Amino acid sequence: MQIECLEYFIKVADAKSINAASYEINISQQALNQSMNNLEKELGATLFQRNNRGIILTDKGKALYAVASDIVESWNRLKSSFYSEDSYEGSYKVGIFPYMEADYYSIFMAYMELNFPKIKIDTINCFNEELIDKLKNEKIDIAITNFKENESYKPLTPDLDYIILNKKKIDVIVGRNSSLANLNSVSFSDLRDYPIALQKVNGNNKYNILLRTLQKNKCDNIFFYNSVYTVQRIIEQGHAVGFIIEDSCLLSECKDKLVKISLAEDFYMVKTVVFRKEDVDKDEILKKILHEICVKLRG
Repeated sequence: MQIECLEYFIKVADAKSINAASYEINISQQALNQSMNNLEKELGATLFQRNNRGIILTDKGKALYAVASDIVESWNRLKSSFYSEDSYEGSYKVGIFPYMEADYYSIFMAYMELNFPKIKIDTINCFNEELIDKLKNEKIDIAITNFKENESYKPLTPDLDYIILNKKKIDVIVGRNSSLANLNSVSFSDLRDYPIALQKVNGNNKYNILLRTLQKNKCDNIFFYNSVYTVQRIIEQGHAVGFIIEDSCLLSECKDKLVKISLAEDFYMVKTVVFRKEDVDKDEILKKILHEICVKLRG
């Protein structure tokens, strides 16, 4: 039994939820659930009961909680006496998807440089497929990807794990004078007869997730522009429809000219951090980097 397993057990007990605990400690629900199942098998006892209100401890679970809390507290005191923040040092490579929120990543990098100056982090920009390949081939240590929901996990192999950082909905935007402006929702099939304006993705549109989805739904009347401002102007003038991600400031800036319409087919982009499980388990510094990415990039 590892100390980490007891730490996970305490988090699940406190949160009364696998989902909430996995989010807090930055591992996938599947991995956390498997860890708790293994703990129960190792001890030969049922530690949790599940009901409509979540997870509660059994009597044996409560007994373990008291002992585990003391063990983890003592371990953390011991570890801190040997390992200070100044001890963190090394070189690591983080691969990120182009157009990832620059502000969030800048905050993460600034935090790491200020608090862990001996850790050198090189950033590599690649698209999802290449990021996963580099991770599998140990060319990078962590990948921050941006997939369409339900596609996020397909490239992963058993040696890789992931944590979902956030999930944001994609909606349609049209000009206020568009014939679609009064609708509450539209489907991809409704858009087949409308010109669609998209921004080029580094000139390489085969990696554009939205483009692939449009083509799959036979929305072929697509035009590409280098500037997001050109796309915005064309949509405002009613010459095309476009798409917008949840929480974008564009609508608040152009609320008199643009209208947001929900997609009938839910379309979510999922930002995910992917890593090699074995490396994170044995490398305390890499685990720290992963933790800070999860904290800083969950916006």
